[in-house]
Amino acid sequence: MTTLAPMEHGALLALTERDVLHALDAVIDPELDEPITDLGFVRSVRFTDDGLEVHLRLPTSFCAPNFAYLMASDAKDVLTALPEAGLVVVELDDHHDSDIINRGLAADAGYRGTFLHEAESDLDELRATFQRKAHTAAMERALTALLRARDDLGEQDVAQVVLGDLPDDEAKAALREGDRVKLMVVPSEGIAERLWVVVSSVGDEVLHGTFASDAVELRGLHAGDVVTFERRHVLAIRRPDA
Repeated sequence: MTTLAPMEHGALLALTERDVLHALDAVIDPELDEPITDLGFVRSVRFTDDGLEVHLRLPTSFCAPNFAYLMASDAKDVLTALPEAGLVVVELDDHHDSDIINRGLAADAGYRGTFLHEAESDLDELRATFQRKAHTAAMERALTALLRARDDLGEQDVAQVVLGDLPDDEAKAALREGDRVKLMVVPSEGIAERLWVVVSSVGDEVLHGTFASDAVELRGLHAGDVVTFERRHVLAIRRPDA
């Protein structure tokens, strides 16, 4: 369960705990393909005289170090990008490599600088591998559901399926202003990234919204940037009252 520490005297009043958690929505568990906020990995958020301190805790102390480092590093990146965040400290608690990971994060040593000879690849290669796996798993779930719903489709037809063939569900049909939706943003080249968007207007065919946080991988996208999308692009939905 997430515990939010009270704001201390002298803290940055322009930034709120809600802002912090919304930014952390962009940090994804590479195995489960879910935000660390939904999974309860954010242990505490504390404002200090200098900035912000966040502690993460994973469900097991023996989570793979590369998984753990990736989430902690991404958390520091999205928080550092917040306006007026000040000095950002992110620490991983109760992991068997907590000391190593926390020293590397504090020194901005990077993945290879943190694990030295134990690092088999750099962080970008690691992230790309996990994103490919998550994308493949998402496609499998979507196509499996489609095949179960369509008796006229066989496995040999899967290669011809496009996004428009996937049915809109009731939740997508009921989208309203203020809802948060997760979109897969695919650049003309480079690595795609899943980002949360706050819905600002809803039409019959097209919806508009703004990115809830800066992108981690796609450096040109920032919180507040406007995006236009369709219901078929929505991967997940979060209601403001949920």
